[in-house]
Amino acid sequence: MVYSGNPLTKAAVTNRHLQRWLDAWGYSDAQGALHTAPEQVPAEHVYRREICGLLDPAGAVRAQAVFDVDGVPAVCFLAEDGRRGDAAALDAIRERIWNQNLVSIVLTIGPDQATALPVISRSLPSETLAFSEASETGPFSRADVQSGEVFVDRPSWFAAEGRVDRVLLENLQVMVRELEGYGLSKVDAQLLMAQVMFVAYLEHRGIAGATYRRDHDVESLFTLVGRGDVAGVSKLLNRLKTDFNGDLLEPGAETQEFWKKLPAAAMSRLHAFMRRVD
Repeated sequence: MVYSGNPLTKAAVTNRHLQRWLDAWGYSDAQGALHTAPEQVPAEHVYRREICGLLDPAGAVRAQAVFDVDGVPAVCFLAEDGRRGDAAALDAIRERIWNQNLVSIVLTIGPDQATALPVISRSLPSETLAFSEASETGPFSRADVQSGEVFVDRPSWFAAEGRVDRVLLENLQVMVRELEGYGLSKVDAQLLMAQVMFVAYLEHRGIAGATYRRDHDVESLFTLVGRGDVAGVSKLLNRLKTDFNGDLLEPGAETQEFWKKLPAAAMSRLHAFMRRVD
């Protein structure tokens, strides 16, 4: 499925080098699938929030363009802005993108060279291309991505075991075992982590975002756990239970009781887990 949005204009692409590469790779003709500004992303796009976050000029990634395949973001373009040669900055960007579990390739663009980096692992080597090598059917072109050839040629870049959902599941299992070590039963530990993930989802999607918290005088779960504020956690869960269905948010003494069992060290580990997931 390709979304129909505002026609791509070269004025929308601010970096003077990026447009040359987009033209050479064949992306410029992908109207509706190439996004270069948050306001261009159609309101009905399933991943509008994620794409706008990547394109946000004040955000952590500050992408110049995002290309989607059948509506799913696949390639993120970074223009030359001082971060291109900063390995630590690029690693942080890739980790941020990896957490979305959508984009697979980051292409950093310079005047005469582009560097392709896998999102799935910071340890895998990058690939550098000269502008003279760029073509509509060559490596990392629109055709290469849409056909899936880019994935076939680089299987280690897209290994299933490195996907965020697989890693998240493994981390959840580790966290449950750690909570058991701090005195919770396995059932309580699993329920607590289910609560954490559900509330994190509500907050991340903006369903229980800043406006909701302000209106109901509650704080984010991340903030409360970081402060070790069990009473605040209980207040937040009670409030959410009022507005959302689900046994995960059972309020009252029972929920508060197993949160109360957590020592400071357990809250610290839980906070570290949440920081990684965010």
